[in-house]
Amino acid sequence: MNLLKKIKASIIIIISCIFLCSCYDEEPIENLSIVTGFGYDIEKNDMKFVDPAEFLVIKTKEEAGSMVLVGEGSTMYSIVENRVTKQSKTIIFGTEIVYIISEERAKFGIKDVVDDLLRSPELNINAMIVICKGKCEDYFSLKPETGTMSEQLFEMLKFSYEGNFYSKNNSVNDFLLMYHQQGRQVYLPYIEIINGKPQLTGAAVFNKDKMIKKISLKDTKLINLLRSSGGEGYIYISLDNPLKYLDIQGENKIKVKVSTEDNHLKYDIFVNISADLKIDTLYEKELTRKQISKIEKLFEDKLQKDLNKEVKKIQEEYGVDCLDLGKYAIAKYGRDSGYDSYKYFSSAYINVHLKVNIKSIGRIYRSHIED
Repeated sequence: MNLLKKIKASIIIIISCIFLCSCYDEEPIENLSIVTGFGYDIEKNDMKFVDPAEFLVIKTKEEAGSMVLVGEGSTMYSIVENRVTKQSKTIIFGTEIVYIISEERAKFGIKDVVDDLLRSPELNINAMIVICKGKCEDYFSLKPETGTMSEQLFEMLKFSYEGNFYSKNNSVNDFLLMYHQQGRQVYLPYIEIINGKPQLTGAAVFNKDKMIKKISLKDTKLINLLRSSGGEGYIYISLDNPLKYLDIQGENKIKVKVSTEDNHLKYDIFVNISADLKIDTLYEKELTRKQISKIEKLFEDKLQKDLNKEVKKIQEEYGVDCLDLGKYAIAKYGRDSGYDSYKYFSSAYINVHLKVNIKSIGRIYRSHIED
């Protein structure tokens, strides 16, 4: 009998907990503005920051939309406060998936942006970050092909490594590491609006907290090949006839060795490209191993020449080590060596060693290569 009473009492307590508990201090989703993206911009004439933000707005169970609100102010959080005065719903942070910094703002300086991203635990460090031409608001105001423009930009940056050998590491966390780690410089993707759509057109090179140069997509591709592993891209060799060319698709891997010679740093950059032959209009017969070796040598000679030319251009014109080579010297010789300075980079002996390996010639003949 006592056992039955205990069971009944337990059931009553459990049922009471289920039906009487509630979610205190919580807001229904219809009352929330969920941040999907932030922008950082500046009006130099008025000397004020103008930062747009895109919000996901839940209208009904079946319908959701987005809106853009612009905050203005002289400091980061005066902007947030100004944006609140224009907002009719509770703002939720930590859900943002993209951060856009305008070129004008980047050249002015982003030290406060870095500090905010580092200090604020509610911000999403896994969001993507990019530099844009023009105003950030223009990008958020485009008509999205997906749910929001933030989502579209996030996907574009997330999968950017599938072309032009961009790095897979384009998150806020990677950005903070580039900024704070000794021997490194900030190097971010760059986008423009072309024919009404955002498009990757190169990269932005920084010196500490200021952008100093936007580089073309052609130069970006070469730097990407030398800077980090795991990117993918296409390389071609063409003749005078536009229908006579070779195309390969490959993935790069790099290894860097650093030493000293005649009081100069010496870097040996070993670049390995494992590729598939995608287009071949130069050879009419089935390719042999010997012919494949000749093709590999053609690509090695052409690309190595381009890479060495790019290295020289960086050393003479850019003013920063955007190849991220200083980190290797610091790792070997120590933080107090001073080898991460541009003085040592600009006078360093840098040798590029390139190896192209064609692993497949496609299905038109055989999937493997024979002698």
